[in-house]
Amino acid sequence: MKRNDIFVDMRLPGILLDVFFKSCPVRNGAAKGVTAGLICLLMVWTTEVAAQTVSSVQPDSSQYIAPLTTTITSQQMEQFGTRSVRDAIVRMPGMNLGRRNELNMRGVGQFGYNVLLNGRPLAASTFDGRSFEIASVSSDIFSEIEIIRVAAPDLPADALAGTINLITYGYPPGDGRTVRAYGGVTAHPDYFTYTGAGANAGLHYSETVHENLSLSVDLSLQQDQSGFESLTMNYGAAEIENTQMDVLTRIAPGLHVDAATRWSGSARMHYEASDALSFYLKGFFFNNDRATDRHQNIMDTMGDLLRPDTTGAIGQQGFAGYNALRQNHQVRHYNVHAGGRQRFNFGKLDFDATWSTSQVFQEEYLFPFQRNGVDFTINFDDRVRPEMQITNVQLARDGTIDYRSIRFQGIDQTITGQDNELYSANLDLRIPHHHGTVAFGVLASHNVRANNYRQTHFNYFRTLDLNRFRMVPQGNLDIFGETNYRIPWVIDTDMALLFFEENRPFFIGDTDSERRDSGIWNYDHRERIYAGYGMGSWQVGLLEFFSGIRIEHTVANYEGVVLAYNESDELTEDVKAASDQQYTHLFPNVQISIRPSEFAALKAAYSRTIRRPDANLLSPFVLLEHQQGTLFKGNPDLVPMVADNLDLLTQVYIGNHIQTGVNLFYKQLTNAVTKRSRVLSGGELDGYEERMFINSEGKTDIYGLEIAWQQQLVFLPGWLAGLGLYANYTWTRSDHQDSNRPGEILQLPGQSPHVVNAAMNFSHGRIFTQLMYHWTSEYVSDLGVDAAWAPSLSSTEMVFLDYHDDGASDLSATFQFRISENFHFWANASNLLRSERKRYAYARSLYPSEIDIRKGVIINTGIRYSF
Repeated sequence: MKRNDIFVDMRLPGILLDVFFKSCPVRNGAAKGVTAGLICLLMVWTTEVAAQTVSSVQPDSSQYIAPLTTTITSQQMEQFGTRSVRDAIVRMPGMNLGRRNELNMRGVGQFGYNVLLNGRPLAASTFDGRSFEIASVSSDIFSEIEIIRVAAPDLPADALAGTINLITYGYPPGDGRTVRAYGGVTAHPDYFTYTGAGANAGLHYSETVHENLSLSVDLSLQQDQSGFESLTMNYGAAEIENTQMDVLTRIAPGLHVDAATRWSGSARMHYEASDALSFYLKGFFFNNDRATDRHQNIMDTMGDLLRPDTTGAIGQQGFAGYNALRQNHQVRHYNVHAGGRQRFNFGKLDFDATWSTSQVFQEEYLFPFQRNGVDFTINFDDRVRPEMQITNVQLARDGTIDYRSIRFQGIDQTITGQDNELYSANLDLRIPHHHGTVAFGVLASHNVRANNYRQTHFNYFRTLDLNRFRMVPQGNLDIFGETNYRIPWVIDTDMALLFFEENRPFFIGDTDSERRDSGIWNYDHRERIYAGYGMGSWQVGLLEFFSGIRIEHTVANYEGVVLAYNESDELTEDVKAASDQQYTHLFPNVQISIRPSEFAALKAAYSRTIRRPDANLLSPFVLLEHQQGTLFKGNPDLVPMVADNLDLLTQVYIGNHIQTGVNLFYKQLTNAVTKRSRVLSGGELDGYEERMFINSEGKTDIYGLEIAWQQQLVFLPGWLAGLGLYANYTWTRSDHQDSNRPGEILQLPGQSPHVVNAAMNFSHGRIFTQLMYHWTSEYVSDLGVDAAWAPSLSSTEMVFLDYHDDGASDLSATFQFRISENFHFWANASNLLRSERKRYAYARSLYPSEIDIRKGVIINTGIRYSF
């Protein structure tokens, strides 16, 4: 059952207050009278009913306008050239993608949304223990993706920003059969030396095998390769000649390459036992394997500064080196959903149960190499392109250190594994009445998660130089094309890992540091949620009213680790601790809608949602270090962040070929989780520094505006009538209060204030092509927690250095050609604009910290077959 069918009898399934207006009597592009024209101008606001597709109530709807529920179809995903679920939704209003591809919905922050599969919850597939990583799942196996901005009471309330509902393919009508298959390749040619090419393949099969039995199966294989170049630099402050001065302590040009293989699949079976009773069984899986390499050439002063432009206060304390990092990330997810529907004369009863499990595993290996005893001269007149020159070591002709003198420093290994298992069951009763529908439901879920973490440094008790490691042939690279930022060596990380495995007896792990660094991040959690809801809709004339309420009671058990070290830094306590927690929340919902015609609508909505704290923060861990005088602990008493949401939206259709809309929304967030540092007073730990996570006493106000426009240029002559335009704009503003910085109004990290998407497409005969542009403005990425010296800003007091990230601009294109009735050729190209993105503290021109450039075009092409 599609989520769209859940409220098929209720024209407004959504949430608390919803004024939906549809009153623009404009047909075939001609306004009927001045009054009607003015009404149209006043109602360019947006959207559609919460749990039904736009096309079910509007003529010729493309579903690109942002209603309370926006539905993206498989055809639209193909036209956008999307590969993952994240790629499919990022071009929708209200969505923002950060510098490291983290998705932010409506300014709330990364993973502020909930992800469902066919309307039911999924086990978490990220290390926060709460979220589902949509970037790891192919979009090819879904017939539709819903973006639900206001969730109805029958959906989980843990959806601070909204809900993303993934809908797998259904069955062909009647006794039909559908088969589709595709195959192709993808590559990022500028980094082909390091990644090679990837393959793409997929299959869809669906058939009504019997008048009462239907089946469908979908499989997808995707391999993605990409790379980018970076320059990181560490600016700080140092007291030189009794004066605080800006200094540059480190430069590290880097190469980052990524190769991922995604397997996804789904299967459905639907059986009609009788006219009144039906059953279904659905299965879903995805496996994601991603290998990421980072290579950096490093010059570090180690703080040995005589002056801002020269090292040598002590002499030869700096180092020059090379780091190679390999990260292997794996996700295994499996999901089984079984249920059915019993129809009665008075209504219908839906029942289902779900089992969902995820195993997330990540291993990270850092191979550091260093030449110690190095002095530098430093020039940061151009702070975005600073230089450090070695002064006391003989260099090779290309200006680099002889790699035979760069010593292997051992291996830093970090291994993380998390298992999440979720069981849920649901009963839902729908009873139609003369003016609408009422619904009641109960559900229960049981979530079990375990996290295992180990961080170890391995010393290698032999002398080993960089030249002993196998290099990538012709792998050296001038970052940004500049010889000052050359990476002269790029080791083969696969062979480096093989070396570690084959020579394991010669590596000795530091077990004392391993326990200190790792112990507190190991935990076991059990969480049970019991929920019930009631809701109903009524329609009287042009007015539609919907209201409902959901109640959730959470019972949780948390286990963590307690570590204590005495004044001699010896481990004296290593035990497990446990804690229980219970809480209850009510979630009211109201929507009011007026729709006097088919071509305009006005709607208002109020809703309440939550975001439960990350799992690792709830663990009752303790790390007490008497020698350091520090206490670091978790907080099992953290409560969920709460959002009270208001939405005001309108939508206007001008004829059959123009759609426009505007959404206004407001969110007030309370109980945000923040990190607190304080000095304890009194008791045995008097004077110790305590660090822990707490619920902030402040609040955050988020204001947003989403505007969308879509038009087919049918008025143009001839083949030009095949042109179409699409554009949307999102503006957000946040006023954030943080307990660490009382009295300040801050910007919530992670959301660009301005996001623009625009596309032009052309369809004629056998050809479809589309050019798409995406732009975001710069944004605050991290808030400074501790004040620091920044001499260029103030020489008398420390300041909080908030970090900012540049926005993004990207141009991409898709092309499709129908070779025959059954065969289609497609080619997609992205990253057509080479954009440079900077990360900086406080001021772009003063304290840049990282610059990224992704060179070249990413290409994806292939053949699709269907019948």
